[in-house]
Amino acid sequence: MKLFKRRSKPVCKSRRRNVLETLETRKLFAADLGSAPEDMLATPYAFVGDHSPSNSEKWSMQVGQTTLQASGFGEVERQRLSLEKGKSYPITVSHIDTNIEEDGEKKPDYDYRAWIDSYASPAWTSGPTTPSGRDFFVDNSSGLLQKKFWGDDTNEATGTAMLHVPLADLDIDSDNSGSISSQDDWVELLATDGRLVDVLAGDIDEDGVEDRFDFDGIAGASFEPVTLSLSENLNYAVSSYGIDVTFAYDAASLSNSADGAFRLWKVDASADRSSGMMINPGQSYSASSLGLSPGSSATFYLEAVRASRRTKYFDSIEVTVDVSGYWNGTLEDTVHARGVMPPQGNLTFTTHTGTVVSESDEDFVDRTSLPACGCLSTLTVSDLNEVAEDGSLTISYSSETIQLQDANGNPIESGRTVDTDVLQDLKVRGVAPGEAIIELMYAGRAGVRQLDTIRLTVPDHQFELDLRVAAFIPLSKGGDVEWNGFIPRDPALLDVNWAKEPIPVDVNNPTWFFATDDRENAGDPGTSRIAVNGSLNTAELGQLQGSGPIFSPEQSESHRVLVQQIADRDIADGRTVEVVRQTPPTSETITDLGGYASSVQISASAGYPFAPFGLAPNIDFDVKFEVRQMDDCSIVVTVSGTHDAFPAYEVMVHGMVVYSYLAPGEEGPNPGNLNTTLTIPARSVRLPVPGGS
Repeated sequence: MKLFKRRSKPVCKSRRRNVLETLETRKLFAADLGSAPEDMLATPYAFVGDHSPSNSEKWSMQVGQTTLQASGFGEVERQRLSLEKGKSYPITVSHIDTNIEEDGEKKPDYDYRAWIDSYASPAWTSGPTTPSGRDFFVDNSSGLLQKKFWGDDTNEATGTAMLHVPLADLDIDSDNSGSISSQDDWVELLATDGRLVDVLAGDIDEDGVEDRFDFDGIAGASFEPVTLSLSENLNYAVSSYGIDVTFAYDAASLSNSADGAFRLWKVDASADRSSGMMINPGQSYSASSLGLSPGSSATFYLEAVRASRRTKYFDSIEVTVDVSGYWNGTLEDTVHARGVMPPQGNLTFTTHTGTVVSESDEDFVDRTSLPACGCLSTLTVSDLNEVAEDGSLTISYSSETIQLQDANGNPIESGRTVDTDVLQDLKVRGVAPGEAIIELMYAGRAGVRQLDTIRLTVPDHQFELDLRVAAFIPLSKGGDVEWNGFIPRDPALLDVNWAKEPIPVDVNNPTWFFATDDRENAGDPGTSRIAVNGSLNTAELGQLQGSGPIFSPEQSESHRVLVQQIADRDIADGRTVEVVRQTPPTSETITDLGGYASSVQISASAGYPFAPFGLAPNIDFDVKFEVRQMDDCSIVVTVSGTHDAFPAYEVMVHGMVVYSYLAPGEEGPNPGNLNTTLTIPARSVRLPVPGGS
């Protein structure tokens, strides 16, 4: 950037020499501070006029859309400006008139002062020759702005200067409207108001880790967005220098929720997080390391770790932006937030048979079913703590399949606001086959939050019954590998673990590792080594024999990769990945048992496809499903059978895990466990259907 040039004339008129400068007239105009919040405005002073003893010239200045003009000859006008931060304003100076005449002709001498300053009475004979202040700077490369300019018969007040008012704007949804807007800037001025942030003190993703200490990604959760924006005109303030950002807030450590109120993250709750992703208060970060540059914004994520201890004031989150370059300055902004504990409430469903069940029940039996006609079930809300005066409770449900009634039998529409008394005695009636969800929601200043949910099944008298048997190798049977820069083409292979082949073909290093499946538990979605899925219509029970196969096998993929073992590191070469796709052979036997009952026996077997000459024993299972329709029209399914002692197995009925097995310890496949047969003890599940009592 060009250095500012100070205008001067080598010769001064003799009538001006050794004459004290007259005191200029200064008029202070009240700034209109209503256009933007106070902290979003800069209010420097502008000066224009004739400073010389001749008192001969009259001048005006244009700053953006604001015009100030000297009221008389030889007077300097002063006006306090009201400038919005983040914007730039062009400055021009115009000569209006002169009172010097010779032989009836005006002879201006063009003496002038044009200046921008933070102070109402700056030093005119010393100090900087380029206008700048704590919240503004000027590009005066044209030399237009001068503290004192002694003119001659040529008007030198030409060209344009540019007044830049930089901005660092920190924003949060301060008015709790659900989104960040310009209205939030007004709320930020108040320490007694701000964003209410829910404390995630539960276990939303049900992984057994409290959300405040769950740093492996919380599925379904989100933190509060906080944005930091830098104005584009900062480009004129920095060149080879930089911008540094520092936050200040009441921070909690990663191991303790009592030593601070918040954590500020670079990523949202659903992402894996570590200490390096947390914005530490008092630590200076280069703007580039935060993805910031002039004219851009970066989003951070505020986590409330505990409820705020303050009752009147909100906690502050402050940012300081230090600018070093052509202009050296500091920009600051503050937002306010408070951690709040949302209400809690648990839905409890009592079926028409008197069975009590809640969403947290681990029993696999589907006890949350109700007939499509005939019987009423009861829904109550327990453990409901205090609801704020400005909050409300609503209950929503699938009105196509169920109907809710109050204690007097009056229908309750889905989405209706309800009070706590009504929630103590609700009735549920099934009206049509299908799935139904009942949700209890709390709406307050901190937003809408789901307190609890119950999922119900309203089955038809006859329905398709889904059956499944699968063998899978859990993630825990393998470990992580490092990739040597060549990652596999199939991105799914990055979500599995790896273990040494059960029967190594090559004992050298590197050696072959095989891939586990991409899940750990029975019932989880993911891949399997062997899987068969079946479906039967309960209307055909007792008449299934000869109707064709019930089950069909899934095609599975086996993978292996060469791994170099160095010390305690396993380094895989993605270029060596091999894959084999195979459909396991199955055998199925269907037997009608008389009345409305049939059994289906399914067996499947598959070996490790990379082992030569069949050296690796097969994975085998043989499972029998006995399906009966009872007198009350409910369906009872009994499972039994056998499987190998490795790997893991699941038997599922209508989406429920009826039986599961996981090979103990860290032991992988071997001839011992693959040649050991275990028995599946007979287990029954009952599926109520319309018509049951």
